[in-house]
Amino acid sequence: PILCNIGEISGEPVTDEFGNFIFSWTVPESGQPTPDTDYHIYVSYESSDEDYVYSTSQSTDLIILDSTVDLVAEIAPGEEYIGNWDQGIISGIGVQIFLNGDNYVGAWENGNRNGFGIFTDSKGNIFEGDWKNNFKNGKGILLYNNKDKYEGDWKNNFKHGKGKIVYANGDIYEGEYVEGMMQGWGSYFHASGNIYKGYWENDKKEGQGTFTYTCLLYTSP
Repeated sequence: PILCNIGEISGEPVTDEFGNFIFSWTVPESGQPTPDTDYHIYVSYESSDEDYVYSTSQSTDLIILDSTVDLVAEIAPGEEYIGNWDQGIISGIGVQIFLNGDNYVGAWENGNRNGFGIFTDSKGNIFEGDWKNNFKNGKGILLYNNKDKYEGDWKNNFKHGKGKIVYANGDIYEGEYVEGMMQGWGSYFHASGNIYKGYWENDKKEGQGTFTYTCLLYTSP
């Protein structure tokens, strides 16, 4: 897309009763828009407050309904970042809220999630751990919205290395992972008491292993 300055905002932005931002646009006489032209408007607003810089940006398609020097555009709230910057680049500690409802709180470096941080997606899954260039890398805990919980190693957003997952039904797997799947040596403890210890491949028992069944004794009344 081509970015161009079609005018200046006069006064501070305000919101209507629905929370939409309202801006009054003053358009220069040369290149004035016409009613049959569609414009894509991008707006950014920054203000400094001691240790933090607040930045928010929104974009919307604006259809000019009437040729006039004073235009009003309603722009829905967009993504937000609140935190530290370094020479115009997001770096340090900050919070980002995404349009789809995801949010991240933690460390940044060169505009990417780097270091320790907590990411909550719009479905309610929560990851707390190490990041490298926007990917889960290192140690981390993932709490699924169905109450399953994984704790262990990560590589490029995959469970990779050694880890432990506790399922909501009481089952537990502890062992090795490769690119998100149980692979290598691992132990699976069933809530029923049955235990499998052995090798896995692609989330399935494969190769040598031992399965121990729980024996339940019943006495007649």
